Amino acid sequence: MFQNYKTKSDYEKAGCKWVVPMTAKEIDLSKESDLFYNNQYILEEKFDGTRGVLQFFKNHARCFSRRISEKTKWFCENSDSMPQIRDMRIPALEGTIIDGELFIPNRPFKDVASTLNCVPEKAIERQKELGEIVLHAFDIVSFRGIDVTTMRLNLRKKLLHEVCKIIRKHGYKCVEEVKYYSCHNGNKIFISLTEELLKKLSKSEGTYPALYKEVKAEAPLIPTAYTKVGCHVSPYAYYEYIVMNGGEGVMLKNLRGKYEHKRSKNYLKVKKFLTRDCIVVGFTAPERLYKGKFPSIEKWQFWENEKTGEVFDTKKPLEYDRLMKDYKENKSALVPVTKFYYENWVGNITFGVIVTNEEIEQNFTEKAQKNMDFVYMTIDRDIKKILVVGECSGFDEETRETFSENRDSYIGKVVEIKANEIFNETGKLRHPRFLRVREDKNAKDCTLKAHFNQ
Repeated sequence: MFQNYKTKSDYEKAGCKWVVPMTAKEIDLSKESDLFYNNQYILEEKFDGTRGVLQFFKNHARCFSRRISEKTKWFCENSDSMPQIRDMRIPALEGTIIDGELFIPNRPFKDVASTLNCVPEKAIERQKELGEIVLHAFDIVSFRGIDVTTMRLNLRKKLLHEVCKIIRKHGYKCVEEVKYYSCHNGNKIFISLTEELLKKLSKSEGTYPALYKEVKAEAPLIPTAYTKVGCHVSPYAYYEYIVMNGGEGVMLKNLRGKYEHKRSKNYLKVKKFLTRDCIVVGFTAPERLYKGKFPSIEKWQFWENEKTGEVFDTKKPLEYDRLMKDYKENKSALVPVTKFYYENWVGNITFGVIVTNEEIEQNFTEKAQKNMDFVYMTIDRDIKKILVVGECSGFDEETRETFSENRDSYIGKVVEIKANEIFNETGKLRHPRFLRVREDKNAKDCTLKAHFNQ
């Protein structure tokens, strides 16, 4: 229905509203853990999906991401890839705009990201196999054409609840309301207990101390003695519960907070590790020599003749025959090499953030600046200075192969990197690891200010 929209004016003429989603600040648990017991805050699970802003019209709905298209200068639209959402006919909600996270229930982030990155026809086919994408709604921007962003969150939550009731009343299951819990001191949240969880928790007192203590007080930590289906824990222990079960973390939200179209302290994120969005600036070469112990042709698969530069895979008959010929004629020229080198795959991914000369002078000492690496890239048709803040691997072979076969197309894209911390003196990440490609985010938003989460 909407693939013919080419310009910003096309969306404006159709009545679409320009909505910049509110993003969250990250908190330091060592300093702000008391917020888990502050009655002015609520707690929600932080879902691992793609942001979606859903706008209701009289006979359909349209869903936009937070990324702005370079071609249309409007937010990228996902509506035609999700007909289950697009084709909702709820005239009573015309002019309503809700905010949430798109994901396929019980599927990892990469499934929804790759699905929404397909052409609509392919996206629809993928959902028949993987399951339909659902919008998990956590806030409301407009109600029946009335802007509600200046209302306090507790009132917006009531409106959102009414909207979700109307959606359910019309028989649609593609929108779900996100559960939230009060952070009032003394409030308890019910969690499910399984034998598997209890086994893990019984060995994790040091990792999840609050959860360990509170569960132990209500239920035996010996799986064979397990009799309860669950117990109640504090908001902080609930955060540990989410992380222990593989979740990304939680959100803390100020009940008095307004909806701001920017990064705001009204949304606070608490994650099991620090993550940052960075721009891909390049790839390193793969490690050449295999350094495993005692490699032999019988035990190691990949080899190179240093004199001719020819590489061999012992599991490919023709290459094996040539390798054995080289081995007999000139054994000393053969060296074991890594699979990545043999396949001509990339090594690490190199990434950075946009900086200005003024920011460099204000944030870093002259000594630190001498050891910094910068590159210049075209971002949204403007030349930007990029501070390189790290390089890492951490991706599987499928992703490595994709990067290797499409190197140029990934330069300038946004990737999410996880790390232990940021070195404020240089902006570099400590122990960085690749997490995922973020097709739903704009490179122009990967600034030094965002990097320091200011």
